[in-house]
Amino acid sequence: MDKKVIGIVGNTLVSNTPFGDMERAYVNSTYVKGILRAGGVPLIIPCFGDLDVIQRQAEICDAFVFSGGGDIDPSQYGEEPDCRLGEIDPVIDAFQLSLYEEVEKFGKPVLGICRGLQIINTVREGDLYQDINNQISDSYQHVQSGKRTHSVHKVVVDEKSILFEIMEQPELAVNSLHHQSIRKLGKGLRISARAGDGVVEAIESVSGEKIIGVQWHPEDMIDSSEVMNNLFQWLVNQA
Repeated sequence: MDKKVIGIVGNTLVSNTPFGDMERAYVNSTYVKGILRAGGVPLIIPCFGDLDVIQRQAEICDAFVFSGGGDIDPSQYGEEPDCRLGEIDPVIDAFQLSLYEEVEKFGKPVLGICRGLQIINTVREGDLYQDINNQISDSYQHVQSGKRTHSVHKVVVDEKSILFEIMEQPELAVNSLHHQSIRKLGKGLRISARAGDGVVEAIESVSGEKIIGVQWHPEDMIDSSEVMNNLFQWLVNQA
């Protein structure tokens, strides 16, 4: 069997059950379906473990999806918390940031989605707007109220980017489920797509590394927008 193993970096969720509150390690099933459809073998990575565990995870997977989730602690990029900062989890931050650093050392392909894009940017010494509507004038609604499968605004793709080669479209209709975005771009990265209000919607490496981040959630649109499957196919092909 020569299928590539794609690590999907998970999250934690506290569920109230008849047997008490339970902390669960999970990812949304749409990430799994995106990888399966692209011909990869999905492997969910829980956000627990020391550096030895992290290094082994970085070694055994052929490529990685850094999934969406909550806000990154702004102390990770040298800021105090804005009053509109959402819930943070320093344990998850520490794990995911360390895992990304190890993945880069191995030169493994990465697709960062929403928070995953922000993890890439933070490791690369960039920073974030902690709340778009408060810090960017005339910004769009970036936290949609409709179904996650629906697109709510367009992004313009740089036609000289790897993202354009993957998607083969100068404009994409995307969903939007974030209240933070890139402010200072991290080292060795370039912007490959923006929304009409100027918000950064996609980034990629400038040095040939197989690293792409998107601010929208393509995994939730793989059935409603065929082109979104291209991102998962790219990741599996690069693995």
